[in-house]
Amino acid sequence: MTSLRHPLVSRVAALAGAALVTAVSAVVPAATVVFADDGYSHPVPPPKCTTEQADSGDVGDCLLAFYNDPAADGFGDAPEPGVGEGWVWDGHTYRGSPALADFEAANITANTERVGDLRVGYLSTNTLAHQLFEGFLAEIQAKGYEVRHVSGYSFRCTGDWDCSSGRYDDLSLHAWGLAIDMNSDANPIRTYPTCADEVATDLPEWAIRTAERWGLYWGGYGWNRGCNESGSTNSSVTRDAPHFEYRGTPAQARAIAQPAIRPNTRRRPSASMPKYRPAPARAQNRLRVLSSSASPKSAMKSGISGAAQMMAQPSPGFSHGRRRASAKTGAPYIRRMPK
Repeated sequence: MTSLRHPLVSRVAALAGAALVTAVSAVVPAATVVFADDGYSHPVPPPKCTTEQADSGDVGDCLLAFYNDPAADGFGDAPEPGVGEGWVWDGHTYRGSPALADFEAANITANTERVGDLRVGYLSTNTLAHQLFEGFLAEIQAKGYEVRHVSGYSFRCTGDWDCSSGRYDDLSLHAWGLAIDMNSDANPIRTYPTCADEVATDLPEWAIRTAERWGLYWGGYGWNRGCNESGSTNSSVTRDAPHFEYRGTPAQARAIAQPAIRPNTRRRPSASMPKYRPAPARAQNRLRVLSSSASPKSAMKSGISGAAQMMAQPSPGFSHGRRRASAKTGAPYIRRMPK
């Protein structure tokens, strides 16, 4: 059946809709959101970087994933774990053992400035790559992701953390300070049946892309038989979602971190800096009210009164991380971020 509508009524309804759009625009920032804020539950890795890309420092569109020996690359000659005297295992790491005194003094450093909300001295990483980890953490915090806890240097092995084999080849990249684990409570290490299965993570895609621009490989892609190539069809894949590591050389790290490519992200963003945040709930609700209005007259009334209310109320602040909490997660060897 054809519906007849008076031209004046149609014009009033259009004006009401325009008033609402103006009000919502006043509440929602004009910044363009490139990536969703939800967890990157179906990750697709970019192509792997070539040596030329890594040497140039421009790794924003590729995945830096070379498998080199950190000691041979110049990140420090780590001693064979647990071999000889002076080793103290605290249940999670050999860090601080007398046998490691010279190695730690020469190759491990703590942040000398605040990194977002992380206090001075909180994070220890390799002296030749610390800018990459600190820059990444500062940037994602500035853009709204909350780093609740993070750990870096930990002299241990993969698999059996206590390095019962005594093999140098079993050392984790954490043992050189070339890896961090972040927010493991929301990003668990799990084995999935296939690469197509949904990944448990609260890390949004834009945070993973930020890590890649800083030359860091996300463990959420998996390891040797993981899902680190687009179109992977492997089965029984382990995804290390809290883990980020650097797999390049010291020279490549310097190229990635150089000021010509990297802005200063240590400072707090200004009020005008674009934020990654969803539309305010009241704006979404108002849109739903208008779309379900029974008549142009009711739409006009709801739109104009709602627009006036929204323009009269200030926009609330939003954060993509969870609210800062002090609840214990029980995760091993993870220090809490100070308030």
